[in-house]
Amino acid sequence: MIDKNMCDKFKHIRRSLDFTQVTFSKMLEISRTVIADIENYRIDPSKKMIKSVIDKFDINPSWLYLGEGEMLSKGRGNRIAEQPRIYNKATPQQIEGLLDKLGRLEKENANLKNALLALASNQANTDLLDLLNQMAIDIGAIRKKLGDPQQ
Repeated sequence: MIDKNMCDKFKHIRRSLDFTQVTFSKMLEISRTVIADIENYRIDPSKKMIKSVIDKFDINPSWLYLGEGEMLSKGRGNRIAEQPRIYNKATPQQIEGLLDKLGRLEKENANLKNALLALASNQANTDLLDLLNQMAIDIGAIRKKLGDPQQ
């Protein structure tokens, strides 16, 4: 028996994050037809898919399973999930340009990180290293949202 409540919540998550079915499916590394089948009550989302949605979009498991609390957890991931979603309307050329810029940013971030590692003798430099590591994580998340095939 299909869990319509869970299917509805998947659709709610996708729409709340302003994702198309195509973008959502790319982020979850599944086909768009699977998303459509879930949203049309033909199949239930798998446990693996549910875990992926919770992890990738920082969804509150209590909200997802029990309907308690807010949809988004209070974690770091919300910073990325709440960014404007212009990439849903971007052309392939615009996405390619963004990916190119992200690649340059990743290289610059790595160079800064290596330079700071050489200087990491005090707390201020350690804090900067933590910031650069966080930037690398954020860049990876943005690449995934853009559907970067190299991610």
